[in-house]
Amino acid sequence: MNTFHIRFIVTFLLILFAFSGTIKASLVNVAPQATVTASHPNASGSYPQNLVDGNYSNLGSQIYGQHSGWWEFDLGQEHTIIEARYYGAWHHPNPNVDYRFSEYKIEAKNNYSDDWSTIVHMMNNESQTNFHSFSPVSAQYWRMNVIHSNYVGPYWNEFELLAGEPVPEPGLLSLLFLSIGTFGFMKRKKTV
Repeated sequence: MNTFHIRFIVTFLLILFAFSGTIKASLVNVAPQATVTASHPNASGSYPQNLVDGNYSNLGSQIYGQHSGWWEFDLGQEHTIIEARYYGAWHHPNPNVDYRFSEYKIEAKNNYSDDWSTIVHMMNNESQTNFHSFSPVSAQYWRMNVIHSNYVGPYWNEFELLAGEPVPEPGLLSLLFLSIGTFGFMKRKKTV
């Protein structure tokens, strides 16, 4: 390999990274390892741990509250979270009851003795399911703090906390340069 080839490859790689697309992440749900506790006793047949079992059609967790309450998720160790997903009680057998959380906060802290930091504050919620993306937050403890539930006993199905390491995703231009570079290199090699 001569100096031309080395310069060509280095230049090509620099162009490739310069035109890389937006940063994406390979997401992993770390919530299933969490220990879950609730602010109030649970309704019959529902359990806090159901919120992280990966079953989106079970009874989830319903607490006896007064239109409010919280669930805490101890992940066992610190994780860097970039997205939280709230799945409401959309499958409940009584379709005439509105179980939406009209206002809630998703909060986090790293040490049990720390104060909670608000990561998401959702007001006037009109959806049974919400995906919240945010800047990376490193924490061990997470909390779904329901400020107001449309139903007297806050009830929902599943919670996901997605951890991920950012990885560059090649953009369209970088793929174009890759194909041109490969073609040029192959053509040059044939003529030598």
